[in-house]
Amino acid sequence: MEDRETFEIVTPVKGHVVVLRSWITGRESQKIDGAMFKGVGTTQDGKRLTPKLSESMLSDQENASIEVVVVSVDGKENDVVNAVLNMRAKDYSFVVAEVAKVVDGDVDEKKENSSETSTTKSSPEKSK
Repeated sequence: MEDRETFEIVTPVKGHVVVLRSWITGRESQKIDGAMFKGVGTTQDGKRLTPKLSESMLSDQENASIEVVVVSVDGKENDVVNAVLNMRAKDYSFVVAEVAKVVDGDVDEKKENSSETSTTKSSPEKSK
C-alpha cells in the first residue's frame, strides 16, 4: 500500500493535537459503512416487514470513522476512539467534522485540485 500523508489539527477549546490520515482506502470505507449497516434490521408484524434502526447505528459509524482516520491524539496512538470521545463536546465535534471531511474525500480532493505541487519530485535526468 502506498504511504499516506497525515495532517494535524488542533482542537479549539483544550488544544488537543490530533493527527489524521488525509484519505482512506476502499476497504476502510467498507468498514465504516459496515458499522452503520450492522445496526439496521427488520421487524415483522404480520405480513409486513419494516426497517428497524439500532439506537447505536450512528455512533457505531462515527466510532469506526474515528478509528480509521485518527492516527494519534496528543501523541498517543492507542485507544484514539476513547480519547476523542472523552474530549469536551466542542472539541469532539470539531474532530468528528474533520474526520468526516476525510471520509467524504474532501481533504484529498482539495489537494488534488489545488495548484500546489506534489511533494514527489521528478528527476530531471529522466526527461533527457
